[in-house]
Amino acid sequence: MLPYKDRGAVLILVLGALALLAIVAVNVSYRSRMDVIRSVRSSENAAVRRGFLSAIEVAKAALAATDPAQQYVFRGDPWGKRREFDIDGFNVTVEIDDEAGKLSIPALVENPGEGKTALKRLFTLLKRLQPEQEELWERTEKKLGETLFSAGSQAKDILTLDQLREGGIPRAVVFDADGSSNALERYFTCFKSQKVNINTASEAVLSALDEDFDAEQVARIIAWRGNGDAGKFRVFRTPQDLEAVEGIVQTAMVDGEKKVIKNAFFKVKEKIAVGSTYYCARIEVKNGARSWQCRAYLEKPQGTAQATVWSMEEIQP
Repeated sequence: MLPYKDRGAVLILVLGALALLAIVAVNVSYRSRMDVIRSVRSSENAAVRRGFLSAIEVAKAALAATDPAQQYVFRGDPWGKRREFDIDGFNVTVEIDDEAGKLSIPALVENPGEGKTALKRLFTLLKRLQPEQEELWERTEKKLGETLFSAGSQAKDILTLDQLREGGIPRAVVFDADGSSNALERYFTCFKSQKVNINTASEAVLSALDEDFDAEQVARIIAWRGNGDAGKFRVFRTPQDLEAVEGIVQTAMVDGEKKVIKNAFFKVKEKIAVGSTYYCARIEVKNGARSWQCRAYLEKPQGTAQATVWSMEEIQP
């Protein structure tokens, strides 16, 4: 028999070996679990990517369905319908926005005097339309103004709206997560377009055009266009068609004759259009409670049949 001293040494060696084996077993088990997780994530990411790419093709087809000879763009066009489909067990939705229906950040920065005024008018109407969010819009207006117009601002280098989030504006304020909120992406674009499409612009964007476009006048423009009930819209086929809206042209009797005393169209005619070139496909891929989002920006010059992808940005959850 081994002496007690030697037995103790052997016991320590055995216990050490067992501990080492346990560590190795735990490490192998951990690595195995991580490999499984990576495999699942890889498969999941591939499915999400296929969802994004399929959605982009759906968006391109929707834009291509519009008659190339049509000189105006409005929400009654095929691209204006929200689309939904399933792929690889994931649910995919696509909603397309007309980027010409928004205020151009590069255009605002290029002319800071008018840009600041336009920003103030837009947020004034938002606060009036959504009084319950007045404090939020106050903070957002201040932060966005600092981002775009402060000394040393790099706003001219803003290429995506996600840069506003990186600049300190909350993601939920910049991007509309579920299609129900009035996030900044509904009102601003990074495309350098000087003209706003009056067929697709929101109330807030229209109000930013000129001081004559107050809440009442903007409401009349929206009512004239229609809201698409029963698929019915009225279209501005030329910018000057805006004169058909009540209040744009004001007349009075002068020396027994009816004369135009004010025409708001002439104040904004250099700022407005009825067509568009750039669009944003807002894409969401869902698997149960999990959601992935991206924005694909597409170009379709008027008179052409096909749309092409300009750029794409994934919105991190």
